Amino acid sequence: MDETLPPPDESHSKTFLAQCDRCGATKELHLTDFALDADDPFQYTCACGNTCRAVLSQPRARRKTVDLICSFKLVSDSRKVDQFADVLDISASGMRIQTDPIKNIAEGEALTVTILLSKKEKTKVELCGAVRRIIEDKPRLVLGVEFQALTDDQRRVLAPYVTA
Repeated sequence: MDETLPPPDESHSKTFLAQCDRCGATKELHLTDFALDADDPFQYTCACGNTCRAVLSQPRARRKTVDLICSFKLVSDSRKVDQFADVLDISASGMRIQTDPIKNIAEGEALTVTILLSKKEKTKVELCGAVRRIIEDKPRLVLGVEFQALTDDQRRVLAPYVTA
């Protein structure tokens, strides 16, 4: 296994995706999960029982911090109630949003999102996504949302927000 570690995830939550070198299972870890005073500070015990060195992953796409708002609806919600959220950061493949607690939400949940791109011009874009991560950031929730099947028009509209 390659012993060089990539730089840590630059997200605000300081979370990392670690992968077991025996079974291949992945686990989301927080920087505080590691005992930094230990002989090997980046070891963790997988659910399979294997103690292995955490290989910290690089984000698939560069994230850009933004100051946007959005509304979203859970596809499984029969009432189709709009939830409101702040968009913390965005990339070509997804975004992190912060919202009030939602009782019936789970990883893998499909949702439709409307992002208000310009308050002045009221430009908005509608996207489909799936919840990939749920992080409790008391009293709110932070959701990692992966975009699903973006069209060329949607990519073009998002381009100024995802490029550095």
